[in-house]
Amino acid sequence: MTVESIKRCIQESGLATTGRTTSRRILVADDDVNILSLVSDVLATMGFEVATAKNGLEALSVFIDSAFDLVLTDLTMPLMDGWDLASSIKERSPSTPVILVTGSDRETVLENIESASIDSVLFKPFSVEDFQTTVNGVFAATQTRVTMDKNRLSHATVGFRVPQRGSRNGRS
Repeated sequence: MTVESIKRCIQESGLATTGRTTSRRILVADDDVNILSLVSDVLATMGFEVATAKNGLEALSVFIDSAFDLVLTDLTMPLMDGWDLASSIKERSPSTPVILVTGSDRETVLENIESASIDSVLFKPFSVEDFQTTVNGVFAATQTRVTMDKNRLSHATVGFRVPQRGSRNGRS
């Protein structure tokens, strides 16, 4: 499947988010230029503004210089891997969601996810639909947490708790 056919599929499915009043910014980090290009194109077709980096260290530098609503990072990259990048992102901006994209062994990744600064995991190979669902799901979960935090502050409900991010299965 070509990039053009993927874009056409997204647009025909109604999953493209044209007409959005404010574009969300996403930083994508991957050392595979083909994956980096494909993921960037899909996100742009979905209506997002995208910045890219070819390794974790470059991604951290780009993140520090600009604000992002989401970071997608490959796990295995030179100079700084996805785990360290996610940790560095969360140290600087705890509310910025991070999606780990990996072709690594599922069991090994899920064993480490609980102690990591990851909001969601997307295992390669993945479909365009799985990719879109994961990205949109992380944004929906983030919006829910923001709404819950605002409600908690405005209503001062005793005993109300905001759910913690992360779980054994890697979902938010």
